[in-house]
Amino acid sequence: MLMARFVKPGGVLLTEELTYPAIKPLSSLFGIGLRGVSMDVEGIDPESLDKACIELGNDARALYCMPTLHNPTSATMSEARRDDIAAVARRYDLWLFEDDIYGVLPEEAPPPLSLYAAERSWYILGLSKSLAAQLRVAYVVGPNSDISQDVFWPGVRTTNWMVAPLVAEVSSHWLTNGIGTEILRTVRAETLRRRAVAASMLPRVEISPSDFNYHLWIDLPDTWPLNLFVKATLEAGVAVGPGNSFAVNNQKGDRKFRIGLGVPQDQGELVCGLKVIASLLDAPSDQELQQ
Repeated sequence: MLMARFVKPGGVLLTEELTYPAIKPLSSLFGIGLRGVSMDVEGIDPESLDKACIELGNDARALYCMPTLHNPTSATMSEARRDDIAAVARRYDLWLFEDDIYGVLPEEAPPPLSLYAAERSWYILGLSKSLAAQLRVAYVVGPNSDISQDVFWPGVRTTNWMVAPLVAEVSSHWLTNGIGTEILRTVRAETLRRRAVAASMLPRVEISPSDFNYHLWIDLPDTWPLNLFVKATLEAGVAVGPGNSFAVNNQKGDRKFRIGLGVPQDQGELVCGLKVIASLLDAPSDQELQQ
């Protein structure tokens, strides 16, 4: 609804050069152009964003980004970086769509980007990545109540009408009676345990043991073409996210893949999957063996 209302057909949505894969088909559905902006270790680069806005002119309408635990790289913007991004958004009159789906996982996270430019920001937070995958409910904070009602009420009536009442009730109940806090504490502890397991089984991969993040963004060995590596993992019963599926307008991810530590049902399943990945990382590809 935000894309259709504020970017509109013919406009351009700016985003990180690596982004949530669903953004690409959504943009295509609404006739919206996508422009990937270069990133560094903190996420989207403000100078590159400024340059893209100059090149696009009035076609640049909004910025969609994940400032905290970016998917797939896990980058998190510092407070100074958030201030810089907000300044660029004001300079070129961009709307900000902040996806904070992973923002509650860290025990100490910077303030939302939306707080730095509240008059043009839409802050989006869901519970499916922090409390339970079944809680398909999202909370959106707009610049003010009038514009929020104007945007969402007509849109809701023509799309999904409303969240399933039972899901909304369970979500509200958990958030108000302390259950949500307990679940989040458990999720954080399990995330650290899984990251420790991954660090022990993937010694060639740099894994911070203190990050509350499910994703590992891994360099592919030179011996493996990305498509053959992904095929090999699937044949072994393991699914990984090919890096190029996250890329916007370039081949930034053609030597990377992502694994989700939160996907396996238990640590036994996690260990089995990591064994497959570890063995493939150390093995030559079929293509190399044939040479």
